[in-house]
Amino acid sequence: MKKTLIAAGALALAASVLSISPANADATGSANVGSGSLLRSEFRQLVSGGGFYYDTWGASTCTTGTSNQDYGKSSMPEGNWSDVVSFIRDLNSCDVKIFQDTGYNVALTGYVNYGTTGRTVDDGLNNRTSSYYLS
Repeated sequence: MKKTLIAAGALALAASVLSISPANADATGSANVGSGSLLRSEFRQLVSGGGFYYDTWGASTCTTGTSNQDYGKSSMPEGNWSDVVSFIRDLNSCDVKIFQDTGYNVALTGYVNYGTTGRTVDDGLNNRTSSYYLS
């Protein structure tokens, strides 16, 4: 009887942990969004900076300051990128603000300068981005 109760408790705990895991951590392909010849940001699937990419392009560098948005993506359906981002780099004077939900809902960060070499998103934000702004 004790073994059955322990097993049932372990299953309940596993189910609750699984229910808070990201809905999707696998992109189906790389994507390019925006227009222009300057790479502004690059999101990567893996924390190492590898895997598929989601690149944002623009015609010019981002403006200084973060009071205005130079580009925004309210959802990331290309390549199934919702809840996939693990690594970010930004280029050409851009900073990135990521959101948990589509439509720029539930900001996960303020504007962050991830740099041209990029870095892993902060702990707890992995595989949670569904929309973003560049400024």
